[in-house]
Amino acid sequence: MPVTALVLTVHDEVITEAPDTDDFNDKALSALLSTNPEWAPDIPLNAGGFEAYHYRKD
Repeated sequence: MPVTALVLTVHDEVITEAPDTDDFNDKALSALLSTNPEWAPDIPLNAGGFEAYHYRKD
């Protein structure tokens, strides 16, 4: 996944800013955030998300 700009974190949320293209999407970011690090292979990770032009609470 290409690099995006981290704009804001709110509790368990991350808000990023990225170009409006198909290369940048919520599914790719969710997959990245759900990937276990080598040092913690058994931690259950899950991430969901959505794309929006303005901040909203899901």
